[in-house]
Amino acid sequence: MHYSPTNWIDRGHGLIPALDLPTAEQVRDIVAATADVDGVVGYKLGPSTVLELGLPAALRLVGDLTDLPVVYDHQKAGLDIPSNADVFARTLAAHGVSAAIVFPLAGPTTAARFLTALQRTGVAALIGGQLPVADYTAAGGGWIADDVLDHITDIALEHGETQLIAPVGDRAEQVVARAAAVGVRPRLFVPGIGAGGDELRRLAPVVPRVAGLFPIVGRAVIAADDPAAAAARLAAELDTVVTTAGGIR
Repeated sequence: MHYSPTNWIDRGHGLIPALDLPTAEQVRDIVAATADVDGVVGYKLGPSTVLELGLPAALRLVGDLTDLPVVYDHQKAGLDIPSNADVFARTLAAHGVSAAIVFPLAGPTTAARFLTALQRTGVAALIGGQLPVADYTAAGGGWIADDVLDHITDIALEHGETQLIAPVGDRAEQVVARAAAVGVRPRLFVPGIGAGGDELRRLAPVVPRVAGLFPIVGRAVIAADDPAAAAARLAAELDTVVTTAGGIR
């Protein structure tokens, strides 16, 4: 099933399990266990499964088990030359990908080309630029500029993209603030959620200023002894955070 950028998630908040698993069987088991959990609203499909099966078969694997949308994570597409944006977007659209994660770290020209290419094909772009890794940016000893997420967020907003990715904490709040400065309440996608759910509680300050809140959850669900129970517990915690903060309107 193909979902347009305007309707591919119908709820204001929910979990997106990340299917970063080495085999098709493991992907099948996780989706079968969690697809009917209240609060699971989609899945992130990464290169492990796609490299094993190919993109069409990987999408069928998930689609045979659930109608929930699939976000394709090409290990942060966007670090490429601008001319490759069109073929990337057309390929995803041809196979019915609902949405794609884009980290356009190759610069402003690449960022603009990838965003417009995805817009033309109807694939929703989830835009980010920072991972929840301590030494990702220069301030932590990494190689990426500290303000890269600010620049990428601004370019996304200039192109009408309001589905943004940011880690928990100051970066999430800064992304939401930059969107608010231009009158936008973004749908925020948040990686790096641990099994304890502490990161979910730290999202409370952004709840009143976003149009949607979607934590992307990996090992906390897929490595759990009982993935369904883990997903249900985190979904309930997210519900509590959103409700306590006044809800998403």
